[in-house]
Amino acid sequence: MKFLKYLCTAVFSVLLFSTCEDYEFLNLKRDNPLDAYYKANEQDGIALVFNSYNMYADNNNNKIANKGETIKLSVSLKNTGSRTAYNVTALFSTTSVYVSGFSPATYIGYGYSIYAGYTAWEESTFAFQCTISNSTPANTVIPFAIEITDSEGHRWTDSFTITVY
Repeated sequence: MKFLKYLCTAVFSVLLFSTCEDYEFLNLKRDNPLDAYYKANEQDGIALVFNSYNMYADNNNNKIANKGETIKLSVSLKNTGSRTAYNVTALFSTTSVYVSGFSPATYIGYGYSIYAGYTAWEESTFAFQCTISNSTPANTVIPFAIEITDSEGHRWTDSFTITVY
């Protein structure tokens, strides 16, 4: 009977946690520094990736992207490598037809250094701003691309999305 209890517990745990990876609120895909995503991204011991974003400002101050709004996002980057990254910059862009007025179209700074295992926010008040079209359908997912560089000439790419409500 004890064996059956342990077997059921093990099967239930495997089923539960193998499906949880798909739920963004658990953030399981980004938190394991040993997974293939981080190792494939590493260059000379440095690996810079998107960490999170914060809605710095929007028209109605509800911190949610709505159609017709101009939004300003702050974006943090994380160094998942084993060495410090120096003079980190990032360039943000989107291919969405529902976005206009995207700025800046230049690299922005992330400070002098991002230590291994640490995160950093942009040096300016916000990373970028853009306007979401009034014709954007509800629940549209808008992709943003990030090109990240450091003073050693390394280059990384990453991406993230926001949903328009």
